[in-house]
Amino acid sequence: MVSMKRTSLLGRASILLALGTGVVSCSSDGSTGGGGSGGDLGRRGEVLAALGEDVVVPLIERFATEAAALETALSSATPNAGGRDAAQSAWREAMSIWQELEVMQFGPLGASLSVMGGQDLRARIYSWPLLNRCEVDRQTIGESYDDPDALAQTAGAPIGLWAVEYLLFTDDPGNNCAPFDPINQDGTWESMAEMIPQRRLTYAASLSTLVRRRAEELVDAWSPAGDNFIEELTNPARSGSVYDTAQEGLNAISDAMFYLSKETEDMKLGTPLGITGCSAEQCPEALESQWALRSKEHVIANLLGFELLFLGGEPGGDDLGFDDLLRDMGANDVADDMANAITAAISATEAVPGTFRDALTQDEAAMVAVHTALISVTDILKSDFLSVLDLEAPDRAAGDND
Repeated sequence: MVSMKRTSLLGRASILLALGTGVVSCSSDGSTGGGGSGGDLGRRGEVLAALGEDVVVPLIERFATEAAALETALSSATPNAGGRDAAQSAWREAMSIWQELEVMQFGPLGASLSVMGGQDLRARIYSWPLLNRCEVDRQTIGESYDDPDALAQTAGAPIGLWAVEYLLFTDDPGNNCAPFDPINQDGTWESMAEMIPQRRLTYAASLSTLVRRRAEELVDAWSPAGDNFIEELTNPARSGSVYDTAQEGLNAISDAMFYLSKETEDMKLGTPLGITGCSAEQCPEALESQWALRSKEHVIANLLGFELLFLGGEPGGDDLGFDDLLRDMGANDVADDMANAITAAISATEAVPGTFRDALTQDEAAMVAVHTALISVTDILKSDFLSVLDLEAPDRAAGDND
C-alpha cells in the first residue's frame, strides 16, 4: 500500500486516487464516507455514537461522582495539620478526570457563542486561564460565599475548580491585591490574618457545591432522561438535530481535539518555556497549576482524553474510534503514526522529573521534549487526520503553522 504519511496537501480526492483499490471507497449508503445523510447510518454514524456512549458519557458520570466526593471532603476540611489532606486528594481525583474532559469541549461543555449545542458548562466548572485572584481574596474577606445560591448569582465572582485549587492549596498568608486595594490599605486583611485559613476552606466548600451542581447539570444534559444530548450523536440528521450529518458531529469532536494544540501545546508548555506568548526567557507564572503543582499531570490527562477519542477507548481494545475510520480509508499508517505519537507524548511527559515548576529550572530539556512530542501529535491532527477523514479545521486553528 502506498504510504499515507504527509499526504495532506494532496487532498482527499488525490488520496483515494493514489491508493486505488486499497481504499474502501465511499459507497452509495455512505458506509465509510460521511458527507451525506446516508452516511449517518454507516460507519461514521457508528463511530460518532460510540464516542458519545463509550467515552464522553462514562467520563462525565465519573466526574460527577468525584465532584460530589470533593464537596463532601471540603465540608469537613480544617486548617489544622493534615486537615486539608482528604480534600486535596479529592480535588486531585476530580481534576484528573476533568482534564480528560478538557479535550471534549463540544456540545453542552462548549461555549454557547462558538460551539453547536454549547451551554457554557465548562466555563462554570473550570475557568482556566481566567482567574481574578485578587477578587478571590476580596470575597474571602467579605464572606459573600456563605450561600452557594447567592454566590452563583454574584457577577464576577470567581467560581470553579481553579478557584478551589487556590483556596485549598495555598499556604501564602498574603493576598494577590495591590497595596492600595481597600483590603490592604485599610488593614482589613492583616487584621483578619488568623481567620483567613478557615475562611478560604469555607469559601472552597461553597465553590465545590457549585461545581457538583454543574457536574450534575452536565450529566443531565447528556442523559436520555434529561436534555438527551447523546441523541445528537446516536441519531444525527433527524428533524431539529444539532448536527445535520454524522460527519458534522465528528467534525465537532475533532474541533474539540484541537485543545491539544492551542491550550496544551501552546499555553501549558509553550508559554512557560518562553516559546510562545512569553516575552521573557521563561514564564513560570503561566504554568497551569500554580498551587497544587499538577501541571504535568494535567498534560498527561489531556493526552489520555485525546487518546480516548482517537481510539474510542483504552489502547489495545476493540472500541470504535477515529482510528477505525482511518483504517477504513486505507490509512493504516496514519492511524499507527497518531497512536504511536500519543504514546510517545505521554511517555515524554511522565519522564519529566518532579513538577513542571521544578523542571523549568532543573531540567528544561525534559519539558522541551514534551513540547516537541506534542507537536508530533498535533502535526498529524492538523494534516493527515483532517485530510483523510475530510474534516475541517476549527476557526481558531487558522494561521497556526506549528
